[in-house]
Amino acid sequence: MSVWQKTLEKMLQSLTLGEIKVTFPDGSSKLFKGSRKGPTTDVCFLTEKSIKDTILGGSLGFCEGVIDGNINSSSMSDLIEIGGYQESGLNTSGKGYYLFKLINKVFHLFNRNSIKRARKNISAHYDLGNDFYKLWLDESMTYSSAYFGEKKISLKEAQENKYKQISKIVDLAKDDNVLEIGCGWGGFAEYAAKNYKSIITAITISKEQFEFTKQRINNAKLSKLVNTRLIDYRKVKGSFDRIISIEMIEAVGEQYWPIYFKQIKNLLKPKGTAAIQVITIDDKFFDNYRKFPDFIQKYIFPGGMLPSMKALEDPINNLV
Repeated sequence: MSVWQKTLEKMLQSLTLGEIKVTFPDGSSKLFKGSRKGPTTDVCFLTEKSIKDTILGGSLGFCEGVIDGNINSSSMSDLIEIGGYQESGLNTSGKGYYLFKLINKVFHLFNRNSIKRARKNISAHYDLGNDFYKLWLDESMTYSSAYFGEKKISLKEAQENKYKQISKIVDLAKDDNVLEIGCGWGGFAEYAAKNYKSIITAITISKEQFEFTKQRINNAKLSKLVNTRLIDYRKVKGSFDRIISIEMIEAVGEQYWPIYFKQIKNLLKPKGTAAIQVITIDDKFFDNYRKFPDFIQKYIFPGGMLPSMKALEDPINNLV
């Protein structure tokens, strides 16, 4: 038995949920049971390297093993659910682990969201092609968390509920001059113009989203109310009654949070209101998360970073 296999077995002794049957490269297998009932699944490590990378790279190393075809499972969804219940997941300690993390951190630093780099980062995710996103988004092409409440409704209805909630928060009204930072494919801009007759400036730095939104607004005959612009939020000038930003701050980056909030403050009229919808990470995980990039930051959202509620306090309070 290799030292890597021994280390992995030791890590899995602390499983907190469910059962995992682990098969090793030599064909041997072992069942690990958590302290709580949960899903039963399996995972197969086909190479010693895949075990080594999992130990040194944590969850990121594991995911890369899956991508490379060196790790598989008959039910990856159950495996992910079990992993989600682990307080520390596959994170380990030791010089090798931190070296692996440091290397990925260095690469992540090159993705910092300067005005020039931000467009490249956004393009890497949002310019994959609108047809791809049409496969799994609702008809409104809304790419952010929906609001279902307690009713059994469709995804499209839940997204519209979200738009209603945001509109209510800012007390949206006819002829309000509204800036939407990160308009996506134009779902909220169309909703606000159609239902409230508000005047919307919808901005994005994704060329695919810009072209789609522009055509969408034109098809809806709302061009007199909605101005779609391909521009970075830091370059916007003007004065607005309302500012809406729906799950865009996640792409801003920690270094630029103060600039983001300062820009919102500067663009708002004295009695204006802003609504910001944010995906947050638990405060207790934030310090470790911010030090080293995870799978999503490396492969899905280059330059992205989830804030915690506590982490947002300083950049917001410093504006007062």
